[in-house]
Amino acid sequence: MEWKNPLPPLVNGAIDWLQQNIQPDMKIFEYGSGTSTLFFSKFVKTLISVEHEKKLYERVLDQLNHFKKMTIVRAFFRYEYIPPEECFFSFPYSHESFGTTDKKYLYHNFKNYVFYIKNFTSFDLVLINGRARASCIKTALPKIRKGGYLILNNSLKFEYIDAINTFLNNYPRINFTNDNDQTTIWTIN
Repeated sequence: MEWKNPLPPLVNGAIDWLQQNIQPDMKIFEYGSGTSTLFFSKFVKTLISVEHEKKLYERVLDQLNHFKKMTIVRAFFRYEYIPPEECFFSFPYSHESFGTTDKKYLYHNFKNYVFYIKNFTSFDLVLINGRARASCIKTALPKIRKGGYLILNNSLKFEYIDAINTFLNNYPRINFTNDNDQTTIWTIN
C-alpha cells in the first residue's frame, strides 16, 4: 500500500508549523514511525526513526524504499525495528519505567527502544509519537541541540504530565489543539 501525500499524524496547526520550519539541513529523530517518517524523508538531511510494531515497520520500510527508487527520498535515513523486551514485573508508568499504559505491553519494557537515541550526537528536532513517551522525553532531551525542538503528540494525556512538569516546564512551548487532541512543540534553549 502506498501513501500518496504523507503528513505526520499531528494536530493541523503542528503540521503547518513543521511545513514552515523544517529546513533541508536538519537532523531529526523520531520515536514511532508512519506517515511522519515518509514526510520527513522528503525534506531533511538526516532521519533516524525507531518503531516497535513489526507490521508497521515493514509497511513504512517498503514505502521508504519505493520513495528512494523514485528519488523522492532526500534524507539519509536509518530506520530500526526495536520490539519491546518481556519482563517479569509491571512497574507503574513513569519516566523511569520504560513502560507504556497500553495493556497489550503490560509485562514489557521499551528500554532499548528509548535508549536508541543515545547512539547519536545531537538532533535539531525529536518527534515523540511512539511508546514509553515519558521515558523518551527524559532520554531525548540531552540529545536536542540548543535551539532545537521536541514535539510531543497527544500531549494532553495524563500519563505524560509528570515528565512534562519535570523536564520541559522551563522551555518555551507552543500548543496546537483541536477538539480532542493536542500536539506541543518545545524550543530547547
